[in-house]
Amino acid sequence: MQNSAVLVAVKEGGKGSLAGWRTLDWSGPICGLCFVAISYGVIVPLAGRSYLWAVFFQSGWIGVAIMFFAGWPSWLLYARHLLTKGREELLREELLPGEFGKLILKQDALLLARRLQATLGDRIEEPLPRRLYRALSHFGVRGDVSETVDLLEKQASADAQELDTSYTMVRTFIWALPILGFIGTVMGIGASIGAFSTQLRSAEDLVAVKSALGVVIEGLALAFNTTLLGLVTSLVLVFASNALFKAEQAYLARIREYCTEHLELRLKGDPSQTES
Repeated sequence: MQNSAVLVAVKEGGKGSLAGWRTLDWSGPICGLCFVAISYGVIVPLAGRSYLWAVFFQSGWIGVAIMFFAGWPSWLLYARHLLTKGREELLREELLPGEFGKLILKQDALLLARRLQATLGDRIEEPLPRRLYRALSHFGVRGDVSETVDLLEKQASADAQELDTSYTMVRTFIWALPILGFIGTVMGIGASIGAFSTQLRSAEDLVAVKSALGVVIEGLALAFNTTLLGLVTSLVLVFASNALFKAEQAYLARIREYCTEHLELRLKGDPSQTES
């Protein structure tokens, strides 16, 4: 039922809960390296003929680091996108069949919970089936509708908090990219000033000083390329992560609606009022 087999490699413990995204396995770094190779491979044919080539190849190891730390979270966001699409399929399935009637009684709740677990297997840990399973299990033991509704509300808050926390790694990368760019700029400025100081001491006429100054200005222009690269990649990731975060928030909102329509409104705490 997963959208792509590649998700198995990036989810922790084979589970679909968002907690599995807090840590990354080797697929993240490997994709970061692939992103570097692809980016620089595309730019190679432009050697010396474009500003884009200068931005990439004359920014040194800082440019490579920026592209690596841009590729890593890009892979993570793409995999999350596929996972979210796979989870949305469950919203269109009949997870709580109505064969027991329109209402769900206490004596039926545990049976429905066990059937849900048997049907979905490991996917029971995904947000929607996990919420349904815990609510049905609680109602099957306690038989209290208000307590079950409160449990669903608490689980909704926990899922929202879990979603926000799961983006910590991506936000860290977004923060680090412009910092790497600034580091490259500072290093470039320092190297240019040092080179100018050396040439200035050995210069004997105004022409030599102008030549040395031209080298410094050229070095400063190249140094700022790293900041540009860091800012652009960070900006792209900001838009992508915010769009995906909004989509996952919307998915959690649809889960809440699903639970209300298919579970909360069907719970019946008093068996004497059972409807056929």
